[in-house]
Amino acid sequence: GGLASLPAAHAAAIVFDLLVAGMLLLAGRRLREGREGRDLGVALAFAWLAYPYTLYALDANGGNDALVAALLVAAIIAFTAPAWRGLVVGLAAATKFGPLAVAPLLAAGSGKRRVRSTLIFGAVFAAVWAVVLIPLLPGGGFSEFYDRTFGYQASRGSPFSIWGLKPSLEPLQTLTRIFPVLLGIALYFVP
Repeated sequence: GGLASLPAAHAAAIVFDLLVAGMLLLAGRRLREGREGRDLGVALAFAWLAYPYTLYALDANGGNDALVAALLVAAIIAFTAPAWRGLVVGLAAATKFGPLAVAPLLAAGSGKRRVRSTLIFGAVFAAVWAVVLIPLLPGGGFSEFYDRTFGYQASRGSPFSIWGLKPSLEPLQTLTRIFPVLLGIALYFVP
């Protein structure tokens, strides 16, 4: 339907989807060696491309959804390098705020140097946010930025979600907003 009027957005969405598939192929090889890694990568890429939401986002020109996914897969590929993790998670969180929920988990890394890893991750993450977001700050500064981003997202409804269809579930919605953040923080301390 409306894709003909947005060819650049559609092209970007296709490129980002293919990037996710390619990154998942690499992730499989990174997680396992040899044929097992190749097979895992192919299965992960196939799962991404076959998942109906992927097609829905592509059809709606939701390229930023696939971009966030590609950046988070890149964080998994770069798991042993805290600076690279900080870079890609910072970019993912600057694209959409959802990755902030897994930032504590990815900040910790693994192994004995968790504090050092967290500091490196945090410094790079903060630098990325500064470079990407400070030039975009509205005239009202951080307060207006918060109101237009986090505040807006927290207050808007959606007729397509269970929360929009059943307003009586608002207490449960609050739990579903808080729980992933608490889980992300808990996973920093208990990997």
